[in-house]
Amino acid sequence: RLFVYERNGEFERLKGNRDKRLKRLQHSELDAKWKQFLQAEIELQWALVHMKRDKPFRGIQLMLSAHRLIADGMERYPDFYPFRKSAGILTALLATIPPEYQWASRLAGLHGDVREGRVLLESFIEASAKSDSFLIEEALAARSFVSCYLENDPQTAYRYWIRAAGLGEPGPLFAWVQVKLALRAGWNDAARNALRALPARGFERLPL
Repeated sequence: RLFVYERNGEFERLKGNRDKRLKRLQHSELDAKWKQFLQAEIELQWALVHMKRDKPFRGIQLMLSAHRLIADGMERYPDFYPFRKSAGILTALLATIPPEYQWASRLAGLHGDVREGRVLLESFIEASAKSDSFLIEEALAARSFVSCYLENDPQTAYRYWIRAAGLGEPGPLFAWVQVKLALRAGWNDAARNALRALPARGFERLPL
């Protein structure tokens, strides 16, 4: 809601959810590795929101918090693959910090590299292929967006998405990813076809 729609007033209304959800997570009965992973996800998602809203210092603070949780989780639970997905997104995202704020990320010990982020995402995708992870489509979308926007190769990104995920259930968010990639690659007919494949109810929920 905050990252895609960007409606006025929503950020102030919803920003308190971060602390509420972290507190609820702390008191949950989830396994320790899932608690740590979900805490990192919350921090990472709010970092994305703050960076998009041009609040880089708070965004970098949240990235640092996510980075610590992810790095510790990968060391403590090496066979728990979801941390690789988050590490891939974060590593690629750190490479996009504007030059005027890179000193802050370096001071915090954060390092970004687009290719390294893509490789981490591919590592998660490969490890999760046999387990039918509920995070797989998110990872495929992130991997496609990294190629499209950060490696500036939208045609390869679109082909990757279609090959890896293009035969899935055409829900609203699924279609949104496909449309964004197709338009970026200059394939307007493919974007139209993705929209036409949605049922009317799904089209109404499409975040355009």
